Amino acid sequence: MKKIMLSIVATGLITTSAIAKEECATTAQKIGFGTIGVIQGAVIGGPIGALWGLGTVIFASEADGCSKAITKIKSEETITLLVQEETFSNESTKANESSKLDEIKTVENKEVKQTISEVQSFINFAYDRYDFKTTNVNLTTLNLDSAKSIVVEGHTDAKGTDEYNFALGLKRANSVKEYLIKNNISKDLISVKSYGESSPISNIDAKNRRVDLKITNK
Repeated sequence: MKKIMLSIVATGLITTSAIAKEECATTAQKIGFGTIGVIQGAVIGGPIGALWGLGTVIFASEADGCSKAITKIKSEETITLLVQEETFSNESTKANESSKLDEIKTVENKEVKQTISEVQSFINFAYDRYDFKTTNVNLTTLNLDSAKSIVVEGHTDAKGTDEYNFALGLKRANSVKEYLIKNNISKDLISVKSYGESSPISNIDAKNRRVDLKITNK
């Protein structure tokens, strides 16, 4: 029995040594461990000694499993690091591309910057009328040749229903559109809009019966 206990103690020392270093048993350790087992088996003698010696040899051989496990863990760690580096690289590339797109958009916005001019009360109208004889602003001073678009906005006073005044405001806007076309302004640049009585600029009805222009320059 003492011989068996001594064998267990020797085995424990070798195993503990490997664990303390967080490593598998080396080839020398495995050979030494197997040799000790054979010697122990011979000393113990009998069937028990034979089985003991065989068991230590098998144990020393199976220690390779530890080495394989550590190799697998190191491979997985290497793969994880490679994946993290690739992810970081892709994110950096996307950030750079996004920054370049923002710069391009900024340049484009500067290039398409436009100026919008508003001409209030370009024409005033008599009560319930949409025809006119004169304009309040000389057309030649507006430089409409360089205009990109012209919105003609019709307005009315508050007398009458909303529906009626909306229709009247549209008629006034269309009459001014025809006037602009006759003065060599392309019809493709002109659009009309009616506000009816919804956008007064004065308490005086005559001032609210008007057409405004909104000019977008190139």
